[in-house]
Amino acid sequence: MGDLGRSERHPTPREHLQSRLAREKQLAARLSPARCKAVAHARALNLRAVAGQSADSLIHDQAVRLIRDAYEIAAKMRNVDLESVNRPRPANLRYRSHAELVRDFTDSAGAMLNFAGELGLITQDEAIAILRDIGLAHPEIEEWLMKS
Repeated sequence: MGDLGRSERHPTPREHLQSRLAREKQLAARLSPARCKAVAHARALNLRAVAGQSADSLIHDQAVRLIRDAYEIAAKMRNVDLESVNRPRPANLRYRSHAELVRDFTDSAGAMLNFAGELGLITQDEAIAILRDIGLAHPEIEEWLMKS
């Protein structure tokens, strides 16, 4: 039996990156000298760039990207085949119209936006900017939902 109570120390982000750089150097040693230098240099620059960005900044960027993607997907739901979407769903959970489908997706995107704001991942100004950008990119969605 192993030591179940023993916890292993996880490497810090810096140690992890140093380990990756060492593995890259080993891999590069197996390549031709010219290619070795180019690959090692490009990867080292990329790893250093990522290491220079804080974890908070990475999480913030990912939250903004995911929220924008959710709104973009909601906008695309106007054009999907409703029968294909409903086919695998139980009768009581089927969408009755495209408007209902789009509303469901925009509500989900809005929940993501609110949650990110509550967690402090995005500011109120950023949330407003996201909504403004989506509204400018897809003005037909709001008008379309109002008519339906």
